[in-house]
Amino acid sequence: MVENGSNQEQGAWINQICVTDLNKILAAARDLEQLMTAAEAEAILKVLLPMMQTMTKFTKEIGELQSKGFYRELTLAVIFDPLNTFMEVISRGEVKEAAQLVLRSIVPVLEDWQRSLNITPVVGLIFSKDRAMQLDATLRSYYLHCQDPQLAELKVLYLASSEQHRQQYQVLQQDYPEVSFIAEKDFKAQTLELMNNHQYVLFLVDDNLFVRDFSLQPMLDALIKYPDAIGFSFRLGWNAVYCYTHNCQQKVPAFKEIENGMITYDWTQGEHDFGYPLEISSSLYRLSDLKPILQQLSYSNPTTLEGLLSLRKDNFAHCKNLMCNKYTITFCVPVNRVQEVNANDCGRIFAYSSEELSEKFQQGYRIDVERYKNYLPMACHEEVELHFVQIAKKLPPVTNQAKLVTAQAEVTKVEVINNVNLRKL
Repeated sequence: MVENGSNQEQGAWINQICVTDLNKILAAARDLEQLMTAAEAEAILKVLLPMMQTMTKFTKEIGELQSKGFYRELTLAVIFDPLNTFMEVISRGEVKEAAQLVLRSIVPVLEDWQRSLNITPVVGLIFSKDRAMQLDATLRSYYLHCQDPQLAELKVLYLASSEQHRQQYQVLQQDYPEVSFIAEKDFKAQTLELMNNHQYVLFLVDDNLFVRDFSLQPMLDALIKYPDAIGFSFRLGWNAVYCYTHNCQQKVPAFKEIENGMITYDWTQGEHDFGYPLEISSSLYRLSDLKPILQQLSYSNPTTLEGLLSLRKDNFAHCKNLMCNKYTITFCVPVNRVQEVNANDCGRIFAYSSEELSEKFQQGYRIDVERYKNYLPMACHEEVELHFVQIAKKLPPVTNQAKLVTAQAEVTKVEVINNVNLRKL
């Protein structure tokens, strides 16, 4: 991406600036394309002029950087003629013609640049411990429902407390070659490092279950278009009427509908889950907003990370809106607990210990994520019965079960209640 890579920090900083501008231009281009069919010239100008101002800034930055050895793979000359023609057309007041010129002659070049730079805007950072079975369901359901997975690079930061758990993560690494698996050694340092060269982070955990189709691109465009939004929550929606962690009903806020089936609300007035805008189970954020804070905080595991991050929500009082889908895209299934930092509730109705699920994984079973399509949870965390299907080869028994980490969760198995009908939207 950057030819002179001797200074990685400088390269990452330069890349961040240019990619941010490129993303803004292409997001505006998508808005512009939607306006072309019916909108008046005034509405088109409101999108077109700021877009071209960013374009001018972007080309100037690229030109200066190329003189210093960066981005030499980009050929600026190919857009100079279309830009000059654009200035002539717009000066005659031919707004729609100028917009069509941009969409036809300039935007395709920028899209080619984006592909040639191999820019993946989102890092999907998944935290996992001793949960290969549940992590498989997270990954399998993500790829089942995500309509544009090429926009995110999934990275799993995992911790295994036994040889069997470690080997099961290796199996997943073979099953999902497009996903990076990183064994945890220094949680904070690795978390920060895995975010490098991306513009957004989608935090996920290994008990996420995706239940309906979604596209990342409209969310990224919305984060550019609405700077007063702190992020995009995958777990909230009109249906989130219950707070599992507080074991109570919660008031659904006054939502405002925006484009592409998305809604937004004022999180500073929200109750329980709706007033908890910074979390790591299923939310998308701008790294330009979050990374400076993540660098300052002192944390050593996902639980302390979220706890400290949530205490900084007042830093974002100027970003008082939080966006989400009309209906929950993913929710957490709290059927066990694998950490002892916080005594988070789990397994009130359905409980499956990590050891029990590990044994089923050994036998070739996986959670049947197809069974949960369009499931509508009442909460961000909701226990459901796990349905299994035997789709993988049985694994040989692990003879050496020495613990790989000192802390191992103690999860009590309770009786599983069967035959619960899934609520469907």
